[in-house]
Amino acid sequence: MARYKNIELDQRLAALRLRVGEALPHDVGHGLYLLTRGIVEVATRIDDEVDWDKRVAVLGPGDAVGVTQFLAPGIAEATEFRAASDVLMHRVEAATLREFCREEPAAGAIILGNLGRMMAQRTAALGSQLRASEI
Repeated sequence: MARYKNIELDQRLAALRLRVGEALPHDVGHGLYLLTRGIVEVATRIDDEVDWDKRVAVLGPGDAVGVTQFLAPGIAEATEFRAASDVLMHRVEAATLREFCREEPAAGAIILGNLGRMMAQRTAALGSQLRASEI
């Protein structure tokens, strides 16, 4: 990974491994999880119930979890994540990533642009699902 003012993000990534069926820890809002290997299912939680038969998304390598909380801290999400296969993710603390974006605005702009694009794609996909379910 490139060096930017001695902030080496690759040394600040913590590996997280999940087995099939295991849920992602509920501290998603404190970090950004980068999916390296495997498949993660996403479902909404309504009244503390999760219906995994009505998934809202399936994420794979290259996707990230915790994007909404990183971009808009404090927004309550009713989302659950679980491994649909063996999963390897890498977590970077939100504070570390924010510091990096402040210290390296050009790289930060690329990161934030990619996260924004990811959210836009997810919103569009969810909108398509909702329109299809109304038919």
